[in-house]
Amino acid sequence: MYSMTHTLKSVLNPTLTLCALAAFLATPASMQAQERLPLEQAQRFAKFIHQDPKLLEALPLKVEADVTKPMAIRDEEHGGLLIPDARLTVESLAKVGTNAVPVGELWLRLLGVRKDYDVVPASQLNVIKFTTDNGQVSAPVYPLAVRQKSGGGLELLVYGKAKEPLLKLPLKAIDAKQELPLEADGERGGDGATVTLKIAGKYQASFEVGELWMD
Repeated sequence: MYSMTHTLKSVLNPTLTLCALAAFLATPASMQAQERLPLEQAQRFAKFIHQDPKLLEALPLKVEADVTKPMAIRDEEHGGLLIPDARLTVESLAKVGTNAVPVGELWLRLLGVRKDYDVVPASQLNVIKFTTDNGQVSAPVYPLAVRQKSGGGLELLVYGKAKEPLLKLPLKAIDAKQELPLEADGERGGDGATVTLKIAGKYQASFEVGELWMD
């Protein structure tokens, strides 16, 4: 498994460090436990992750992360972080062609995306290990991109460690108001959840997540 290690200063709570798509735990019973973190806290996490460019050199897709506009959510020990690409705008989406255009990064904590009903194993992901005063915190990062499909329309590409994307998901056109370039919500079901990722209020795509076991 490709992994990278970095030291997390004790001023940060390790259980909150990588938090942003825990909205997939949004059943009525869990809504009270779910928490969308303040923008300032999400920015602190995003800035920490990107303070050393060498950490993400091996990613198959280069994202120019905008650490001022992340979205972070947590639910107990689960969570994730969405960091948009600085070049992501409504205008840039209108110009997307057949080449993959980065739109951001998805970080998850104790969760992973599903492919063909199974959670993609950590061995196929870029996993970064953060060392804290309380031990190590590991989390995968999924680079995100969009491109034109051969038959027309856009698709969302979700990458693991390989140059080919793990997921190719059709993007549905929407007209929604959102505060941040990348936002997400979800619905829990069975042993996982369906996550809906919204891009600039103009497109959305859904995918499944489940518990990710780390070595």
